[in-house]
Amino acid sequence: ILNDLKNKTFMDLKNTTLLKLNNNKISLIENDVFSYLSGLQILELNSNNLNKISNFLFSYLNKLEHLDLSNNK
Repeated sequence: ILNDLKNKTFMDLKNTTLLKLNNNKISLIENDVFSYLSGLQILELNSNNLNKISNFLFSYLNKLEHLDLSNNK
């Protein structure tokens, strides 16, 4: 179970297109955590403890087609 996502968490996952982080307890996501995932197409962050995210959090995700933030705080 994840509680937070630090900036270099996904540094070695550069070719990832699908990232499922749902059903954790994530309450904090640092601003540049997704900077290495420029090819990411699907991101699931549903069912966590998120109540606030940065305006720039997804700015690196130019290929993002689906984002699920449902069931958070």
